[in-house]
Amino acid sequence: MTEYANPLGTEKIPKLLKSFAVPSITAALVGSLYNIVDQIFIGQGVGYLGNAATNVSYPFSTICLAISLLIVIGSASRFSLYLGKKKPESAAKAAGNGISLMIICGMAYLVIGESLRTCSMGISSSANQIAITFVQIILYNSLTYYGAQTV
Repeated sequence: MTEYANPLGTEKIPKLLKSFAVPSITAALVGSLYNIVDQIFIGQGVGYLGNAATNVSYPFSTICLAISLLIVIGSASRFSLYLGKKKPESAAKAAGNGISLMIICGMAYLVIGESLRTCSMGISSSANQIAITFVQIILYNSLTYYGAQTV
């Protein structure tokens, strides 16, 4: 049986950079394009109140993304360092800690966000009602989002 060589330890850095940078840049561009197209459809379908509501509630999505990436990137780095040191047990523990932390932070984000979602967001009452509904959707789907980032 042949042993698998980890490409992170054997490949040249320019090739690795190219193979990891292109998908990352593509994902960022697709995410940005999604937000632009989303605002166009919301503006056409719901109107300016829908655009106001999504713009006011956008920080909830951004904070969710920031927290999940913080945990995922940190856990993945620790996992990789342990694998590089030939300590697979510690690597598995780091991955498990990352998953546990993701679940805990996801639940905490849901609870804190739910308590803050009815605060006045500085917009008209009609747009505020739409924003509260949109924030609630974001919060309850944040657990799924955290799970997807973990994988």
